[in-house]
Amino acid sequence: MSAQGDEALVRRLFEEVWNQHDPETAKEIVADHYASIENRDFDATPGPKIVADEVELYDSLYDDLKFQVDRTFTSGGTIVTTWFGDRSLKGRVLHQSKG
Repeated sequence: MSAQGDEALVRRLFEEVWNQHDPETAKEIVADHYASIENRDFDATPGPKIVADEVELYDSLYDDLKFQVDRTFTSGGTIVTTWFGDRSLKGRVLHQSKG
């Protein structure tokens, strides 16, 4: 695949999988050998299922979680993407007592 095609897949991951909350699309675009940095929380089996699990987890924690890709470029077969996210927290995640 070309660098432009690779970059389009990254944008599709953010737009369709994360922003449209469609983890099923991950099955089409995430490699079976993909490994997430979130493996401390998810099964160590690589692939699209980890992405689906991450989307489900973060959707359960945040309302209106959206990502915007700022910049994407390819260098030597590596895709670099800078992005930022915005969200509203659902309820209380951590309770700290004052005292």
